[in-house]
Amino acid sequence: MDRSQINYFMVADDLAESKQYSTKFAKLIEDDKAKLVELVQLLGDYLIEDDGTIRAKATRCITETLQALPSNKLTKQQVSVVVSFFCNRLEDDDSIREVCDGLISLIGMSAFSATNVREILQGLKESINMKSFNQATRHKIFSVIDTMLKTQFDYLKSISNLFIETYIHLTSGEKDPRNLMISFGISAVILENFDVSKFSDDLFDVTFCYFPITFEPPKNDPYGITSDDLRKSLRRSISANGSFAKDAFPGLLEKLTSSSYKIKSDTLVTIAMCVKRYEPDTVAPYWRELWDGLKFEVIHGSEENTPELTLDVLRELASTLSRASDQANYESYLEAVITETKENITEIQNKKALPSIRLASGIAASSESVFNKISQAILTTILDASAKSPTIAAQRIILEMIGCFVKSSINFSGENLLVPYKDSILEFYSKSLMGAAKIELTLRISAIQHLSELTTVKNLLSSEEVGLIVQYLNDVLLDDNKQELKEEALKALVVISDLNVEHILTLSFPALLARLPDTESTTEEGLKEIEDILYSLAHITVSRSTLEALSVRLLNKLDVVLRNNCTANYPLAIFTTLLSVVAKLSDKPEEDISILIIRLIPEIFTRFIENYEKNKHGVLFENSVLQTASILIMLIIRAADVQKQTQFVENLFKTFWLSESSKLITSKFFNPLSFAPFAPNSEPTNITILFTAALAPIKKDVSLTVPAMDIINRVVEITGRTTDPALRLNYLRLISLVVNKWVPAKSDEIKVLADNLVKNFSSKNPQESLGSLEVFTWITKAFVIKADAYGFEFTKILIELLADPKLGGFVSKALDIVGDDDAIFSKENNSVNRLLYKQRYFTFVLDPLVNGFKSHVSSPDIQANYLVAMSGVLRHMPPKVISNDVPTFFPLLLQSLVIKDSKVREASISTITATLHESSEVVAQHLSSLIPQLLAAASEKTSPSSKVRIAALNCLGEFPSSIPRKDIESFRLSIIKGLSVPLDDKKRDVRRAAVNARQKYFELNAAE
Repeated sequence: MDRSQINYFMVADDLAESKQYSTKFAKLIEDDKAKLVELVQLLGDYLIEDDGTIRAKATRCITETLQALPSNKLTKQQVSVVVSFFCNRLEDDDSIREVCDGLISLIGMSAFSATNVREILQGLKESINMKSFNQATRHKIFSVIDTMLKTQFDYLKSISNLFIETYIHLTSGEKDPRNLMISFGISAVILENFDVSKFSDDLFDVTFCYFPITFEPPKNDPYGITSDDLRKSLRRSISANGSFAKDAFPGLLEKLTSSSYKIKSDTLVTIAMCVKRYEPDTVAPYWRELWDGLKFEVIHGSEENTPELTLDVLRELASTLSRASDQANYESYLEAVITETKENITEIQNKKALPSIRLASGIAASSESVFNKISQAILTTILDASAKSPTIAAQRIILEMIGCFVKSSINFSGENLLVPYKDSILEFYSKSLMGAAKIELTLRISAIQHLSELTTVKNLLSSEEVGLIVQYLNDVLLDDNKQELKEEALKALVVISDLNVEHILTLSFPALLARLPDTESTTEEGLKEIEDILYSLAHITVSRSTLEALSVRLLNKLDVVLRNNCTANYPLAIFTTLLSVVAKLSDKPEEDISILIIRLIPEIFTRFIENYEKNKHGVLFENSVLQTASILIMLIIRAADVQKQTQFVENLFKTFWLSESSKLITSKFFNPLSFAPFAPNSEPTNITILFTAALAPIKKDVSLTVPAMDIINRVVEITGRTTDPALRLNYLRLISLVVNKWVPAKSDEIKVLADNLVKNFSSKNPQESLGSLEVFTWITKAFVIKADAYGFEFTKILIELLADPKLGGFVSKALDIVGDDDAIFSKENNSVNRLLYKQRYFTFVLDPLVNGFKSHVSSPDIQANYLVAMSGVLRHMPPKVISNDVPTFFPLLLQSLVIKDSKVREASISTITATLHESSEVVAQHLSSLIPQLLAAASEKTSPSSKVRIAALNCLGEFPSSIPRKDIESFRLSIIKGLSVPLDDKKRDVRRAAVNARQKYFELNAAE
């Protein structure tokens, strides 16, 4: 180590370069090739330079060298020498940060001793004037004592006076949140562990002066500290030592007069913590002061959460006082609560009565002994009043009062403390519901709510008493004509169903099902009653076990109503009920509905297949019933694992394809040979909709009983003979989902089929030609979704056909089908759905569609095909996918606005709207042509479709918030004038959209 190396350090331009030298110095010292004292001597002239920045850099050289040394390198003597050196330099304001870093390094060394602590504290106390330093420097100083506190805790306790004096000296007047976080942490440790008797007042002053915390971090939050962090840290300090009690309690109670909710809530939480952490004997003398200051917040508090926070304090006060050595204060506190509450409830309708009960019952929740003492005095008084035929208004208040004590008792374990009062409570609740006049709606609703709550209290009501409440609720549900009351009864039964399901099964289900007629009513009232009962049954079925019981009863009812020649409405209502329950339970992981694939699915299929054999065109086979049953089947099978699905698929194919006996049919009288919906040359039938629905959620890992290509070829053949649109769609979906899950990539067999379909496009038979096109489209869709090469190969064929005069119009709609989000191919249905397949599809079709449009300028009909195809593709693309390509296709969208096809126009306008926020600059360039077309599209004369008119108005309404003001301003008046036409539209939704759009332009003017 020589002078030149020191000079290199001093002239280094940046920290990284200078650190290289200090690291070398440390290495020399570590290897005993140099001594630390030599470094100090070589830096001598720099350390006494007049220029403060040079002195600071020289000091940093020593600090960085220390930081690079192993913690066990220096001896005690060496550490002491350097500590003294740094303490002497504490008076050098320019070097103070480097000095602090050096001291922190020394404190962490193994040779740092307790004797060094005193010297550092003395130096900090005598040499540092915190007000003269910036935040970062003050942070370094706080870090020195914080580090000592963590490493020299025991010794600091032995010299606590010096440490506390130093801390008070340093922290006084601090305001920066980052420094306060350290300061509060140090303060808390001192107050929790040190003898602070000599400094209690000073510590309180330098701590409580920061209460309440009003700091809010700025939006960019350079501090990394929240106001809540500061509140919690300060709260810990204030509550850390009971010597603060004499000042803290009055000071905190005074803060409760603030009008700020944040300050009030912070104050209440802090008082609660003080009551909890101070010694009981310390808190005891202040109970009256706290009680008088806090009760007002419950009785008169306006903020929603303030009363509850206040009760937290008063409960904590009861708990703390109960542990005091002298129980007199505890007894006096409870007596004051009881006495003042009794005074306020002598008149039940006194405005203080109910708040006083909330106060007393809230305190009662603190312990079993407190509850018993308060309830014996107060609850008894309330129940006495309830037995004296109170007015309706008083009854409502009494219900709430009793309810307060019920809530307070809920969290106690063991024998319920309300047992002595149970009979009186139940009698009053029941009388308020069943004995009150039916017009007393508010009272009866309140009674239901409180009866419901009563059933949730552990170890209180007997099974018979819960059953009695269920019967009351059943009566309301079935016989009352007030909808609000019925809804409340239903909510209560749902609560009971969660805890006492046996009463729902034995009392509610029979009562409700008995009201379901065996024949379909023809009156509006009768139909409404069926709907209401099924709605109620669905709501109170909250578990799989109750669902299984319900499904048995409802399917039996289905058998009866079918025999009695009902319309489709009744079966539809039954399946809708089961569907709503299954959908609800499927969102509850704890309710494993997968077992229903064994217990419920066969019952459903049996009903359909048996009725199919009796009457293929019966009410069960109306589309609405089949679709609802299909979704129900889909949800259940979706929940099953591979093993259950494998067993199910075997049975499904045995029944539908192989005409064999299976577990899918529960009837002993079913002849499997008579049911063959997929047999060669079989008649197309809509019962296959259930087959498609059942196969849709099956995982691709499940093997099919029949080879995939056999299924596809057979269904293709049947599809060719199907004329019903809904049934054709079902067969096409079936083909597509089998291709998606069970046809491998580069399958030769599917390629042969596709080639044959393409050949059929040129058939002179329109039905064969278009039918082949449909099948080809759905096969393409299956491959595109799983991003298979065939998908894009087949898509290319479709795009090329857009120029075909005969097929182009049909193909333009086919591309819409390929990109559509069909629910049957959802992830939930386990389809092979590759990530970003839509992006790939869009990228693949964009240029061919744009170029195809441009290349057919002389053929408007062919151009229309490309426009329709583009609109169809765009309709299903997320805005982010298409935003970068808006300039490419936007001109096509503009031209598509003049096409007569309303679906194309709506899709084009909706696409423009979707791209507005992402590509407003592109849209702004076309406003002069776009706005007149949108205004025309919003008129009934040019747009018969209300959907097109609404889409146009919504698009216009988005301009003010997405297009730059300078671009839209010149069109504002003409748009407002043009919007006067749709304001007189015969459709209300159109008029509403016009009003909303026009308002946006009025506001645009007002913003000037």
